[in-house]
Amino acid sequence: MLVIVSNVLMRNKLGPALQTNHLLYAYIILIAFASAAIPLGSIYVKFDWLGAILIIVLGTVLMLKGHYLNKVVLLYVVACVLWLVLNSLIALHEAQDHYNAYGFLSYFLQTILAIMVFLMISNMFLRTAIVYKLMKVWVMVGCAASILALIQVLVGEIIVDKFLYIPYYNEATISKKVVAGVLAPTAWFSEASWLGSFLVVPTIFMIYEVISNRKLLKAQIFNCVAALTLATGLFLTYSLTAILSVFIGIFAIIMLSPRSRIQILLLILLGIALILAFSDSERVVLQISRFVELFKNVTDFSPGSQLYGTTTSFYVRSVGIYEGLLLFLENPFSGIGIGQGERPFHSGFITLLAEQGIIGTTLYFVPLMLIIYRLNQVRRNGAREIRHLATFFIIALVADYSNGLVTHNSFQLQRWLLISVAFGWVYSLHRGRLYAAWSTNKAM
Repeated sequence: MLVIVSNVLMRNKLGPALQTNHLLYAYIILIAFASAAIPLGSIYVKFDWLGAILIIVLGTVLMLKGHYLNKVVLLYVVACVLWLVLNSLIALHEAQDHYNAYGFLSYFLQTILAIMVFLMISNMFLRTAIVYKLMKVWVMVGCAASILALIQVLVGEIIVDKFLYIPYYNEATISKKVVAGVLAPTAWFSEASWLGSFLVVPTIFMIYEVISNRKLLKAQIFNCVAALTLATGLFLTYSLTAILSVFIGIFAIIMLSPRSRIQILLLILLGIALILAFSDSERVVLQISRFVELFKNVTDFSPGSQLYGTTTSFYVRSVGIYEGLLLFLENPFSGIGIGQGERPFHSGFITLLAEQGIIGTTLYFVPLMLIIYRLNQVRRNGAREIRHLATFFIIALVADYSNGLVTHNSFQLQRWLLISVAFGWVYSLHRGRLYAAWSTNKAM
């Protein structure tokens, strides 16, 4: 089966990854269904795991056939694996009888899966047109999730847990979060915040496309409708982190695209007008009160007090974050070991600090710093379409990683999706230039 697939993918001289677009489309959809799983007796297999395995297997075939490899990414992956092993050995030595072997194995395998996917996608030949198509797939899936979330609000039920197996904590199949009597829709995700996290990047993409005003009227109408649909879904999720991450993205757009400030101002005024129009809506009032409460809690932080978080998750998160910081201070360089936290820290960043220390946290952010530097070079020197996409990647990565500071653990596959595509695209630009130079020299 793999031989047949690899032969199909090998049709182009520039590299087998020219035909990987459909593979990546499928992967984005499987990532979207990360909360759902296939039950197999007492265990289950998640859809995003299957997507990761598919990427790794076919990506390995493509690299072996194409004879190309991003050595920088390979070196990074090797360094990560060595650090995870060393980090775990240190934790095992210090913990002795209290070592959580199951936690280590679960987190270790998922982290290896994530960085291997990063390696494979980073080595795929991703033309600019392919990247735009990937984003459109993400947008369409996000719109479908937003529409389903709206339906859940209207009917007052989650619905999907009757059709999908969605494993959750305490043997529940899904999180049915009700705040002040108002249901938080989840679409097909297990939590409303995970739906919000999935919508961050496509929402920013559509806002950026609308503001850029590069398309014909027909395309712009579609962009506006898609942006409104995604923004509605985001608002319904109650994910304050996701909403704030989108605002960070909008601020990044203003900083990197000065000409867009008027459009941004009009967009904000339109948003305020819509909020005022529905100011008597129970959901709008609740959302505004949650932001006010969040601001008050952050400015007067006191972990452990249940007065913090009556309509938000601030109380629960504050306790986890406080505990994680204490553990980090006890082991600042190596942490307590991957998968060794007894309770959730409710923050991807704090989990990294507590379990892997300064070294592991630094390793996690190295790809972000490297790719933003390279994207900024491309943004200054590339053609118009390339500059446009490079600017979007910088904006979206800043927003996506801001969201990841709270929402996701570092091993979750969605956390690595955007940056993997960015690496693959930038590396493909470099390879394309090398191929063009080689062809010119050969002709001469």
